[in-house]
Amino acid sequence: MTTLVVATDGSALGNPGAGGWAWYVHPQHYGCGGDPGPVTNNQMEIIALTRALEANTDTHLLLEIDSQYVINAVTKWHFGWRRRDWTNSKGEPVANRELLEAALLLLAVRKEQGLHTDFRWVRGHEGHPRNEEADRHAREQAFLARNTNQRTRTGITPAN
Repeated sequence: MTTLVVATDGSALGNPGAGGWAWYVHPQHYGCGGDPGPVTNNQMEIIALTRALEANTDTHLLLEIDSQYVINAVTKWHFGWRRRDWTNSKGEPVANRELLEAALLLLAVRKEQGLHTDFRWVRGHEGHPRNEEADRHAREQAFLARNTNQRTRTGITPAN
């Protein structure tokens, strides 16, 4: 089985403010959406990951993400947070718990199905083609959600 390379990105206008998320493989295979908010950039980054996992369920994935927060949250930090009943090292509730739990559940299901999910950090705004496209779609959706004051969702997601 081949590995599909997917870039994800999130955007928040004002942080918090209206937000957008996107995952991108190529012009015929992507998804994106927006929320009038207020939402944060981190929330949109997690939703981008979740939507990418939901849309690409039958292949190994290499996720290119420019958010070290998201990568660390779903690959490292969640172990400690769970041991501490979803509190951080300061004893405070973990931000974005519900969104992170949804992403972690999808990752666990993929693992049970024998599907590999790997992560690669890419520096944002450095000319990485898939990341730039994911960023462009996320920002467009944030502006659209802000201007229409409603949630948005679009994309092309053919069967793999």
